[in-house]
Amino acid sequence: MIFIYLQIFLMIFFFQVAYHKVFGNFVATYESCSTAAFKHGRTETVRSCTNATKEFALKFNSKNKPSKGDVIEMMKKCSSVHGKLTKEAAMGNCFYF
Repeated sequence: MIFIYLQIFLMIFFFQVAYHKVFGNFVATYESCSTAAFKHGRTETVRSCTNATKEFALKFNSKNKPSKGDVIEMMKKCSSVHGKLTKEAAMGNCFYF
C-alpha cells in the first residue's frame, strides 16, 4: 500500500514541476481523501500544491540545478508536508480559517 501511495504522490508532485516548466506558474490540484471511517463519511480534498512543492519546482526548473542530495531532501520535505495534509484530511481536520 505504501508503494501505491508513493506513486500517487510522485505523479501529483511532478505534475506541478511539469506545469511550472511549461506555463511558468502553479495550479491547484485535486486529490480526494475519504473520511469513510466516520459515520456518514464524505470525501475531503487534499490540495497538493504547497509551499514546499512550489519551492522544489522553482529550484528543479532553474538554470542552477540542485544537487542530487538537495533533490532528495526537498522531496522528503514535500512528502512529509503532503503526508501531513492527507492525514488531516482523513481525520476531517481540513477546514481552516
